[in-house]
Amino acid sequence: MESIKKALRYLLFYERVNVSKRVNGVLYFLRKLPWLGKKIPKTVYKSYRVKMVLFALVAMVTVAMNVAIKGGIIAGYSGLVWLFDYLIHPNGSEMDLLSYLWGGIFLWLAMTIFINVYNIWFSQVEPKILEFMDNFHLPKKFFIKSKQMIDPLIHGIYYVPVAVLVAWLLNSWVSVVAIPVFYVTLSYFGYVLARLVLSRNKLPMMTQAILVIVSVIITLIIGILLPILTGVNWVQEVVVSPVMTGMALLVAVASFYGILTFKRETEYLAVVMDRSTAVSEGAKNIHAHTTQNVQKKMSISTDRGKFDHKTGNAYLNALLFDRYKKMFRKLLLFRLVASGVVILSFAAVTLFWSSWLGNPLDLVPLLHVIVIPMWIATFSVGRKVVQIVFLNCDTAFLHYPFYRTKAIIVSGFFDRLRRIFLLNGVLAIAPLTVALIIGINSGSDFSFMSITLTILISMLLLFSFHELFLYYMLQPFAEDMQVKSPLYTIITMASSMVIWFVIASQPEFLFESERLVATILAGITILYMGVGTMALQKFAPKTFRAKS
Repeated sequence: MESIKKALRYLLFYERVNVSKRVNGVLYFLRKLPWLGKKIPKTVYKSYRVKMVLFALVAMVTVAMNVAIKGGIIAGYSGLVWLFDYLIHPNGSEMDLLSYLWGGIFLWLAMTIFINVYNIWFSQVEPKILEFMDNFHLPKKFFIKSKQMIDPLIHGIYYVPVAVLVAWLLNSWVSVVAIPVFYVTLSYFGYVLARLVLSRNKLPMMTQAILVIVSVIITLIIGILLPILTGVNWVQEVVVSPVMTGMALLVAVASFYGILTFKRETEYLAVVMDRSTAVSEGAKNIHAHTTQNVQKKMSISTDRGKFDHKTGNAYLNALLFDRYKKMFRKLLLFRLVASGVVILSFAAVTLFWSSWLGNPLDLVPLLHVIVIPMWIATFSVGRKVVQIVFLNCDTAFLHYPFYRTKAIIVSGFFDRLRRIFLLNGVLAIAPLTVALIIGINSGSDFSFMSITLTILISMLLLFSFHELFLYYMLQPFAEDMQVKSPLYTIITMASSMVIWFVIASQPEFLFESERLVATILAGITILYMGVGTMALQKFAPKTFRAKS
């Protein structure tokens, strides 16, 4: 009992420290806002009452966010089941909304199993936990073990509100208990297996990586296709049933006891700590190593003569992109390989299973509404290029006032925008080739191609502009590449969520009004770029600066 109290005390202290950091982050963010920041004095950091109120608010928001994330995970998995069902049955399906939810629960269960399999081979402690234990001189063995025993219970509680909503929608009240119990059981069982495997681990890392890749592929295939091909009645009757829930509860208790009484805890902890320390130190050193070599790499360029006709920012960007062309070629090569896989897979399906696809033109709305937006959102090079130019150029030049003048900022922005757009242009190969295959298979009917080109060009421009615009307006990075702007993180996350929300909330409108959607998307892109350019000229000289 004393050990449990001690574990709870440590973990409560850990959460209090985390929330306190978030409170300080919120205050820092509020003081950086243009109008509101001037009204908040520096002494606010010393105000106990203000910080206690914010502490309570941040704690409640953190809990709400955790619950929302759990719900979003199950909703996202349900959306994946719907998407693949649409791909398999484009002319109509027997599944309804509740069936997709049941399928999403099964996929969630399968992915939870995979995540725990992943943890078996790649168990490590987060760098912030390592730092916390070092800062407060806590016993590592006891703290890590306590966290592994209590965290699953906390996250299981986060699943309870989601389980209640799911149970109400499906009219399956056993789900209220089943979903949290399954999560806790699989977490504890994964920790027990991790101890058994890692305490006497002899497998090479490459073998482990191959096992994990194979596991995730098998998990996704089973988790997505099984409910679609066999129906979902068995999920309700067998998987989410009182008997299975009771068995899971017994496994959870046995696994909890196994963690408590494990005899090779020292060997297990040694493997975990070695991995964790190596990952943490590697993350700290990689950026420092790159930064130290930037000036030397740029100063010994042997190709400077071919840029003699350029001046100022154009010359600097040309030199930068040429000096790191191998890195950019790797980005392009990866995207070319991904494009080739997509093209060959689609060509094989249309060649050997054309009767299964039905009318090829039925795939056009799916290409326009889902494939192109998600393809470009996933593989856009904007964020990677922004990180490269900051780390290898701007991190030094932002300390000079001339580099932050409006003329230099605008010229540099549009030169980089042009280069990012050209790099992203590689992403057009796969959608255009798929569109050509569809047109050829439908009797050379390319009437939809104007819509395809409009959506494709709009999305390429939108994502190329968006990532670079956020970088110039917020400049979120410190010299060690840590993100210092909470607003940047929020906007980046919200951008992807907006795309999913629009697709999920209005699928019928999007599928039936492609020409209107293409027009609206083109208008949004033009408006965003126009307003963004004006904002860039007005605010970027103040926001585009070095952060400590």
